[in-house]
This record gives sequence, structure tokens and C-alpha cells, in this order.
Amino acid sequence: MTPAELRARILARLYAIRARDCESGRGDGWINRAEIVAEFGAQAEFALSVLEEIGHVASRKYQVRISGHGCIAHESQDKE
Repeated sequence: MTPAELRARILARLYAIRARDCESGRGDGWINRAEIVAEFGAQAEFALSVLEEIGHVASRKYQVRISGHGCIAHESQDKE
């Protein structure tokens, strides 16, 4: 998997988490970054840092979630 594919998969996962949480009313999309790293492997830490730097992922302490910019980027990928 290329770094770009990994970033896209992580964004898709974070998008699904935030959408699920909002629909259920039981959260707002935050997930422990260790869960993402466990799911996608050690390379996910670098991918998350890049996504944070470009504003597609928001972070607070040890939690991350897709940002509004990340949602728009993810939705734009679906149309390609």
C-alpha cells in the first residue's frame, strides 16, 4: 500500500467513525490514535501526522478525528 492509499484508508475509517457517532448521538468521532495505529500498522503514525499537518485530521492529546476539511477531501475522493 502506498502512503497516499494509507492516508485515504485512514481518512475513510475516521469518516465512518464520525458519521456513525453523529448518527447514533453517542459521540463526535474521536478515537484513540493507538486504535488507528493498531488497525493500520506502524506506518499509520506517520500518515496521521501528515493528515494532521494538512488539516484533514484534528487531534487532542491521544485522540484523533477527521476534520471538516478531511470530510470534504474524503467525499471528493468518492467522486473520482
